Amino acid sequence: MEPASIVYLEIPAPEPKRSAEFYQSLFGWDVSSSNLTDKQYWIFRCGEGQLMGAFDSTKVVSSDGVILYIKVDDIERALAKINSQGGETISGRSEIGGGFGYSAMFRDPNGNTIGLWAKE
Repeated sequence: MEPASIVYLEIPAPEPKRSAEFYQSLFGWDVSSSNLTDKQYWIFRCGEGQLMGAFDSTKVVSSDGVILYIKVDDIERALAKINSQGGETISGRSEIGGGFGYSAMFRDPNGNTIGLWAKE
């Protein structure tokens, strides 16, 4: 049996259009309103064959629980852009150790805690 893949996730977003614009601008994600239901639900795609998900207005924002990490080339540059667009740095770039790269944490405009990861 092949290992199961994560293929979809929902990010809590009281203001999903704002989240869509934030993540599209920062990471180049393709985003669009789903028009699937009467709730505010914006679909995002991280690239061909990559993870898909949605910004869901019915989900409750919490800083506890699963943390999503987004791969970037330059953590400091990503944090500067995040802060300039309404996000907030929680922890700056730090080495993970063991050759696993570097990470940082930020809070998006809706209050979600999100991680960044870079090889260097």
